[in-house]
Amino acid sequence: MLKKLLIIVSVALSINSAGQTISNRPIYNSLYQSLTVLEMSGGGIYFGCQNPKYQYITDIESFVVANQSEAIELMKEVIKILELPRTARDQHIQHEYAGVSIIRLGIAQKRVYIEELSLNKAIAKNILRALEEY
Repeated sequence: MLKKLLIIVSVALSINSAGQTISNRPIYNSLYQSLTVLEMSGGGIYFGCQNPKYQYITDIESFVVANQSEAIELMKEVIKILELPRTARDQHIQHEYAGVSIIRLGIAQKRVYIEELSLNKAIAKNILRALEEY
């Protein structure tokens, strides 16, 4: 009886464990900004963070690019835009790469907004380094 019970328990445990999947570790994860960059199952690269305006409401701002090389080029574009000369306060720089909108506002020239995610040069460089090492 005990032997049959052990067999049933081991079969049940093996069936349960076969249905579970383990996701990839994030490519980049910043707890400060709650920003996460990770590879999706199809190879797309997901960028997402919790909207910092809300503490108790979940409001995820995110976008996806096709693959790792596109994500690397996107971060290089972001860094180029952040390194452009200063503009007047009422002049904005708008650019699009791989269907993703990148905006640097004239009143906040040390940050870019990518589909509502806010990045500065240091964070963009950290993400680029993480993508290149991934």
